[in-house]
Amino acid sequence: MHRCLVDGMKSSSQQIRYRLHKHYKKYATLQDAKNNKPPFCASKENWDELCDYFASAKFKHQSSINSMNRQMLRTPHISGRTPFSTLQHEIAQKNANGDANGDSNRDVNGDAGDIIKF
Repeated sequence: MHRCLVDGMKSSSQQIRYRLHKHYKKYATLQDAKNNKPPFCASKENWDELCDYFASAKFKHQSSINSMNRQMLRTPHISGRTPFSTLQHEIAQKNANGDANGDSNRDVNGDAGDIIKF
């Protein structure tokens, strides 16, 4: 029970931080971002600290590493608005032979493609 609550709070805080970073990226300069605190942020002091964090070299370096890692993922996301089956179909169409259950299925699903046939 305790672990479930902690996991829920972690997920919630990550979503809030994502929304705050998305709001921060709307502005060209650090000062513009600091002057436009989002309504869902608790206080001006917290927003200023977050803006400084988002502008730090450490955060930018980690963000660039994470972006490169996401680009190297073999499996597309399986959540969000686009169903996995649609993504699998698009990958199969890009494949030269268009075989949805052949090599492209193995590329998308890895070892699971041997077990699960779509």
